[in-house]
Amino acid sequence: MNDLISNFSEINQIKSLNQQLLRSKKNFNKGDVLCSFSESKIGFEITYLTVQISEFEHITLKPTYLQYINHSCDPNAFFDVDAMNLIAVKDIKEQEELTFFYPSTEWSMVQPFDCFCKSDTCLHRIEGASKIQITTLKEYKLSSFISKKSGFCPCGSTYLFSDCCEPIIKGGSKAETAEQLMRSRYTAYTICDVEYLLKTTHSSIRNKQSFKDIEEWSKENTWHKLEILNSTENTVEFKVYFLDCNKSPQIHQEKSTFIFENEHWFYSLGEFDF
Repeated sequence: MNDLISNFSEINQIKSLNQQLLRSKKNFNKGDVLCSFSESKIGFEITYLTVQISEFEHITLKPTYLQYINHSCDPNAFFDVDAMNLIAVKDIKEQEELTFFYPSTEWSMVQPFDCFCKSDTCLHRIEGASKIQITTLKEYKLSSFISKKSGFCPCGSTYLFSDCCEPIIKGGSKAETAEQLMRSRYTAYTICDVEYLLKTTHSSIRNKQSFKDIEEWSKENTWHKLEILNSTENTVEFKVYFLDCNKSPQIHQEKSTFIFENEHWFYSLGEFDF
């Protein structure tokens, strides 16, 4: 299939700027997946067409027409490089130009530029996330790499690690809800804090847990993103996106049950077939 043919968008030309753009062929609601994508090439080289996925890895997008999605400081789309989906971050109308926030995936851009998007939130100079203040970055949806690199908590909140899961893991504070404990446990996996994971497992099943197995599982995977699907007082349904030891993308979906005991929350059960 010719990847310049899209069922959700079309390429238009801005003659005055000798520039191309991508317009939506249909209406989308916030949160909709516009399309899935993959990498046609992955490597260390940075160009104005690549998208950053890790410290030293950059991908060339496939289908290639996605390269025509231009920057805006008030974007309507987001490249979720963990799930490999293009996501609507606001409602999009038919014939509206598709845009994304370049620093949402780029730490330091190879070709900085002056922005003239004319939005109320325009930053005027776009050089990458490394040049943007935390208070501004937290207003945007960011890739897991940019989020972590900027100091945000791995659990996906809009708080810095030092103000979110870190004090819970280190014992300076405690999880007030089942979801907060679940988030802190995910973060513990990303930093390989096995002692915290065992400590927050309920005593009824703790002896079934292996320190070595947890440590290996934590270290061998590259943790990308936590997505909370549903949360009640004592259950949390979630997805975790990661790369396994063979660098293959994986999604772990689970419904966890928690017990509140002695003024603390504990993980007690994980359901996987539902």
